[in-house]
Order: sequence, then C-alpha cells, then structure tokens
Amino acid sequence: MGELVISLDSIQEEDRGRCGGKATSLGSLVQRGFRVPLGLCVTTDAYREFLRRTPIKGKMTLELSRKIFEEMRWEEMWDLSLRMKTLFLNTALPGDLEKALLQKLNTLEADPVVVRSSSLAEDSSSTSFAGVHDSFVNVQGTSKIMDHLRMVWASLWSDRAFLYRRELELDLESSAMAVLVQKMVKGERSGVIFSRDPDDENLAMLEAVPGMNQGMVDGTVPPDRWTINRSSGEIVSFTPSSRDKMAVPASEGIEYRNIGDKGAVNMSDEDVKEVFQRAYSIERLFKAPQDIEFTFDDHELFILQSRPITTITEDGQRAWYRTLRRSFDNLIALKEKIEGEILPDMIDESRKLESIDLAIISDEELAGEIENRKAILDSWEEVYKDDLIPFAHGMRLFGEVYNATMKPKDPHQFLEVLASDDMLSIQRNKALVGIAKRAAQDEELLKQIRYGRVEDSSLREEMELIVKNMGGRLRGSSSTIEGLGRIIVQMVEIGDLDREERVRVDELENQFLAEFSGNEVERAKKLLDLGRTSYRLRDDDNILLGRIEGELERSKVEGISRIADKSPDLKSIPLTSIIGLLRNPEMELEFNEEKVESEQHLKSRQLVGQPAIKGIATGRARVVIDEEQLFDFKRGEVLVCDSLDPNMTFVAPLCSAIVERRGGMLIHGAIIAREYGIPCVTGIPDATEVIETGDKVTVDGFLGIVTVDRMK
Repeated sequence: MGELVISLDSIQEEDRGRCGGKATSLGSLVQRGFRVPLGLCVTTDAYREFLRRTPIKGKMTLELSRKIFEEMRWEEMWDLSLRMKTLFLNTALPGDLEKALLQKLNTLEADPVVVRSSSLAEDSSSTSFAGVHDSFVNVQGTSKIMDHLRMVWASLWSDRAFLYRRELELDLESSAMAVLVQKMVKGERSGVIFSRDPDDENLAMLEAVPGMNQGMVDGTVPPDRWTINRSSGEIVSFTPSSRDKMAVPASEGIEYRNIGDKGAVNMSDEDVKEVFQRAYSIERLFKAPQDIEFTFDDHELFILQSRPITTITEDGQRAWYRTLRRSFDNLIALKEKIEGEILPDMIDESRKLESIDLAIISDEELAGEIENRKAILDSWEEVYKDDLIPFAHGMRLFGEVYNATMKPKDPHQFLEVLASDDMLSIQRNKALVGIAKRAAQDEELLKQIRYGRVEDSSLREEMELIVKNMGGRLRGSSSTIEGLGRIIVQMVEIGDLDREERVRVDELENQFLAEFSGNEVERAKKLLDLGRTSYRLRDDDNILLGRIEGELERSKVEGISRIADKSPDLKSIPLTSIIGLLRNPEMELEFNEEKVESEQHLKSRQLVGQPAIKGIATGRARVVIDEEQLFDFKRGEVLVCDSLDPNMTFVAPLCSAIVERRGGMLIHGAIIAREYGIPCVTGIPDATEVIETGDKVTVDGFLGIVTVDRMK
C-alpha cells in the first residue's frame, strides 16, 4: 500500500496527484504560516486500495454499462448515483486497511471534525468542482469519520459529478478521490471572498453571514456583501441583507438557530480589510485570483479553503448542476408555494375551462378559445418546469439522508417509506376497483358494463367523474368510458383486487426517526413530510396539468367536428390550421402524401436497463404508443411504453410487469409499479421499437434485464 494518510503540514506540490487540489492548496498555506484548521489528508491510494481489494469495482462496472451515459436523463443519473453510493456504504473496508487509517485518524478523535472532498480534478486552474462533491460538518468519533470517509468517496459518483465530468470530458472510471479530515472551527462569522471580482478586475468582493459558512453555501442564510478596491484595500461599497437564522453546530452536523429579524454579521471594517489582505497574499502565492472560504473564531481568522477562480463561466448547464442540491429550507418554501398557490390555481383553471360550453359558441369564438387554451397550457408548462419538476428533489433529498443514515442494501427502500395512497392516480384506481367489486356481486351490473350500456345512473355518474378527472385525450370522452368498462370487466376476472398492505411503512419510519436525537428529530420528521409530499406530487401535478391539456384537447375536438368536411382524416391537423379554418372556411389545407415505409427493427433477445422494482414476471407484451391503445390491454400482459403518464396508470392492476424507455426510480411508471408490487425495468433504449405487441417477454426487476422471444 502507498502512503494512505498525510498531515496537511507535510503535503508538497508533488503530492497533488494523490491529495487533490483542495488539500494541496491548504498544505501550501499551512507551510507559509496562514492559519488553517489542523488536519489530515486520506490520499487516493486509500481509495484505490479500497476498490482493488473489495468486490465493489466489478459491481460498479456493471452499473456503468447498463446504458450509454450520454443518453441518460437526470432521473437516470440520480438513480445510477444512488445505486453506486449504496455500494460504497454497504462495502466494508478490508481489516488491515481500516486499521492503518484508524491509526492516523485517531489523533483527531477527541475533536469534532469536517470531512471534505479533495478530488484530483478539484480546484485546478481550469476546473472547479465547488459544490459538486459532498462535505460533512461536525463529525465526531473515528467510527463516524470512517462512515463519512466512504460517503465522500461515494460522492465522486453523484449525479452532479457525473454531469460535470461529462461536460469536461473527464474519464469516469479513472477518477479518484482524496479526503480531507480537519478539526472543525465553530465560526462566529464566516464568508467567502473573491480576491478579484469576476465582474470587475479592479475590485474584490466579500460576502459573509453570522455563524458557520454552511448557511451561505446552501442558500439558506442571505449574506451581506462588501466590495473592496484592490489597489488601495479600501471598502468601496456595503450591501446588507436581512436574515433570521444562522448555522451553528448541533449534536451532530449543523442546525439553524433563530437570531431575530436583522441578524447582523458583526464584520467590522478592520475585519473586512484583514480578510482582503490575506486573500491578496494568497493570490500572489498561487499566481491566480482566488475564491477563498474563511471564518472567524474568537477574533482569529481561519482560512478554510482556497481555489482558483476558473475562467469557465457559470452560465448554461453547469450552474444548473448546482441546483440539484436544493437546500432543505428552499424545498420547504417551494412546498408551501406549490400546495398553497400553484395546485389550487391549477384546479381553478381547469374548472373555469371546463365550465365553458363549447358547443354553443361561434366559430370565431371557438378559434379564440383554442388560442387562449393553448396560451394557458404553455404558461402552466413553464410553471411545471420552473417549480414542479425541481420539487422532485424533495424525494431525492430524503432518499440521500435515509440511505446515509440507514445504509439499506436496497438503495430504493426509502420509497417504501414515502409511498402514499393519497396520490390522485391511486385514488382513481381504487374507485375503479370499487366498481369492479360491485360488478362482481351483481351480474346485471357486470353485463351493462361489459356491453357498454350502463343504465345505473349512479354508476354512470361515478364513471363520468373518473373520466372527467383524467387528462389529455382521455378526458371527458365517451369512448374513454367504454374503454374503462373493458378494463373493469378484466378486473372482475382477476378476482382478488386488494393490494397488499404496506405493513413495513411504520416500522421503517420508526427505525429511521430513532436514529436522530434532540432537535434533529423534528427536522427529520419535516424531511420525511417533505419527501412524502414530493413523492405524491410527482404524480399528482402531472394529472392536474393533464386536465388543463385535456381542456385544450376538448376545444380541438370541437373545432375538428366543425371542419370535418375539409378532409376525412383530421387527427393530425395542427392547431393553427384548425383555428385558420374556423375563421376562414375557404382556406386550403396542404396534405403531405409522403408514405412512411415501416421499418423492421432488429430484435435483441436480451435488453439491459435499470432495475426499478424487484421481481420476475413473464407475459405477452402490449406496446402502448397512444393512450387509446390502453383499452386493448389484457390482464397478465407486460406494459411496454415510452413513458407511463399518470393518466395511463389505471391499467396497473392488470399488468404482470412494466417496461419503459425512460429510466430512473422517480419516473411515474416506477412509482406506480412500486405501489402495486409489479416488476419494473426502466431505461430500455427504443423499448417500443425493439419489442412488439405479442412478443413473449420476461422482465427481471432484480437485474434490470428484459428477455424477448419473438412473436411466432
């Protein structure tokens, strides 16, 4: 084994290849007299030894080979990251390696420490991995230090790191991680200084908050800001911020303490000038402008980190990578906005549109109504992208904390804790099952449903309400009612329609909460509530958006019915043409007569995707490209689709398994499959093209493999 641990005051520039940029820079500062918290660097030799001497390397290679990285969506990257992290957390260090590390780390056992990343590509002159890898504050005891060491190693495989490395064209598998373990400084006031303002080379910029730096880094505590003239060292401007909390050490980690309405930073002009002078000295030492983290403890200035200000701009996607780490408080605020404003407004919007009788308005008015509905849908789709999609990070935040705390062998166990019958799609499916149960006891009622002649007024109203609350083209259609009737008949034929109760939920929840103490218990409960709301709304928001989309579709159908004499087939006519014909019946349509030749795709016998829900099932494939094809679904078939929309999940009780092109544990198909205990594999490229309806398929939700036997 190489040198596994090096003290900061011994690190030389030639050690950069095994200590990383962050540790090497701090080592240089220590040796030149700057006040830096005492610490050690666990080198990349330890990381590589861990990979070499455990089974983890082969398992990582398998996970990385499941799908071409460039084709992954963010959900798939996060799911891959989750599985990789679980491998690290559940793989013990070889005994002699652990013993060798502990002999060195024991020197820090008596003090709370910070465990931070120092990857080989980190904090170089051309790249900055700030915020991409994980750091942990207020870690106590060698056992906890060893746990957090593996957690920092695992963050080399976070989705943020995946995205960043892909853009910088860095090789994934050759990456390695060093880890800094330093004595924690309980900062009274902390901040960041840019020795050269990125927007003005004549200025330096300093931002600071009361308490520890974590509040500013994660965006929870707004900072005060100073600009300093680089030539004279004098303060040019000061911009205060209002805040009501600050980050302080908890029994473990940090917590946010209320500090009133103002929360002054208490940085004197002398403090600001002292920080600038240190920053300017460090800039000259490293011969490049620096981004420096600092803190004051008992009036002593400590340098926590120094990295070059890279020439790569933060606009575009790279800044977005950092938003994958939405802070807890930001997500709580987003939750309140979504539940208090966005969802009620979406419901009101769809009800207003629904109340308009399109049949009685003129052609001109209908054309205007279609335009209006398209604009409304576009507006809500922007809200969906800006607020509702980011709220999915509530699930992932809970998942990351749950897995780091509980270290389950199943990286997706946290979803069992989040599962809820309150989702709109589950409530709708329960209503359908309720109808099926009644029909099973009433032959006359079953007959009416089977032949599409429902005479029972209360049942008719119930089915109409279900259809009314669906989205897209299925919303409010009489053919949808008939199609649901066929699904209900098959539910009756299944017999046992009761879903298995989730008796483990309370047990898992109690085990999770038992890991916390003091004020952290309440925070853990809030995190659990956040995760559950995020899980539920991941499904519900699509249904509510689908209702607005369905109202646009209703106006489109009405428009097509009025211009039906223009062409026998107007299904694919664009909205602009419908609007134009309603306003000018003499307008000529141009039709594309080009015939698209069908292509016979090569069939792969074994398709590799991502294991979403455990289990193995075999059945005939039902490939669904259009929502209306769902009504042809037969019980026991394997649903194969591009992406399972929440409005499509009413067939879930009939499925033996689900296969999707889109990947990840947070997509709707995986969520619904987990609710019903159905084997599910996601992330199969071109699933709806390489599998055909009628093919015999075996879905292995343990390994993420779908085996296809060609239809004879």
